Amino acid sequence: MLVRRIAAAMIAPSQALGEFDYVIFDSDLVLQYGMVFEYERGNTPDKGLNEHHHINLKHISAQRLTKLADHLLRKDGGIVFDRENPKSVGEYILESLSRGWLVPEKIPEAVRKALDKYFPHWRDTTSTKAR
Repeated sequence: MLVRRIAAAMIAPSQALGEFDYVIFDSDLVLQYGMVFEYERGNTPDKGLNEHHHINLKHISAQRLTKLADHLLRKDGGIVFDRENPKSVGEYILESLSRGWLVPEKIPEAVRKALDKYFPHWRDTTSTKAR
């Protein structure tokens, strides 16, 4: 699922392996509240995501965002709120490494140590540069 790849790309370059919160909803809601999509290259360590799955929102105002948030909190149809725990995010990072979406060199030592805690042998299956 794309959410796993996004979680890995967002958390891997951070200074801690933490939880990842997200909301999935119909993108038409953004347009309904007067905001506009702008497709632009992202800046995560996952180049594929950066090229094909990064969108900025334009014409954002506090009022528009509040209306969108209110709509989402009412959970009007097909809206998913979820949280991935640190171990799951670690699994997603390892999956992204194994698929070549991420490279170990882009992962800070603090995140590597957290991966060691949950997956003691992960470094054995990735590039020797991760050591």
